[in-house]
Amino acid sequence: FRFTPLANLTRRPAGTVCCGFSSEGVPIGLQVVGHQLDDLTVLETLAVLEDLLALNPIAPDLA
Repeated sequence: FRFTPLANLTRRPAGTVCCGFSSEGVPIGLQVVGHQLDDLTVLETLAVLEDLLALNPIAPDLA
């Protein structure tokens, strides 16, 4: 989430989808940032990516 402040400062909609897992089983996120006032495109893009990746993210064992 290192780049989230850039989207916030420029008032651009952004969202994240799980795109895989590290060797330790930790989810890896893919951030999508859109144009100002184009929230719907960001949400639609995230939905398409989520369907294409067809991942079932699970919480890693923290014990």
